[in-house]
Amino acid sequence: MNLKIDMHIHSCYSKDGFEQIKDIIAEAKRKGLDGIALTDHNTQEGIYEAKKEGDRQEIVVISGIEIKTENGDVLAYGITKTIKKGMSVKKTIDAIHKAGGLAVAAHPYPEPSHRTKMHKFLDLRFDAIETANARSIFMNKKAKKMAQKLNNAQTGGSDAHSLKEIGNAYTEINAPEKNEKSILDAIRLGNTTAVVSKNTSLYSFLYCVIKRIAKNHEI
Repeated sequence: MNLKIDMHIHSCYSKDGFEQIKDIIAEAKRKGLDGIALTDHNTQEGIYEAKKEGDRQEIVVISGIEIKTENGDVLAYGITKTIKKGMSVKKTIDAIHKAGGLAVAAHPYPEPSHRTKMHKFLDLRFDAIETANARSIFMNKKAKKMAQKLNNAQTGGSDAHSLKEIGNAYTEINAPEKNEKSILDAIRLGNTTAVVSKNTSLYSFLYCVIKRIAKNHEI
């Protein structure tokens, strides 16, 4: 079964996100995705709601979280607990594995949209490297080259903070079943292809900046 999963999406539960869960799921379905991973920053507050809505709309939802480390962000999949932010990359990976999850290096190379030093730690025990991030305009090819060199699985995700961005990048996953366990097992085996269908537009970046300012002003 070949599935299209956007493995990197943020909702209103992220400090820099603002889209409602039900709208995210509906947009993913409208764009022909089989599923998404909800990867809000340092929280899993929206996971239960997302899984419930995903079941209703027949969209598989992967439990995820984007964890801020000392040197960049790590995506964790398949865990049900929040991993402490601000730790070293190694300790973060170890905590994810101890919780039974997958650790993926998010947008590992620095560029205007991402401040990170994660590329210096790619030889650690990552289960995969994100090599297709729709907000990474320049560095996806470099990430892909390093993933191939290290023989790592590759994932892709839009890094969406707005509905318009959903599906701009995704992971094609060859999995026997359409459920979280089957999908994560396929990633572990490297049965993936990371795809950028289009990069995030300047308009979308500016839209998100304005919405973020408005959200913080409300708080």
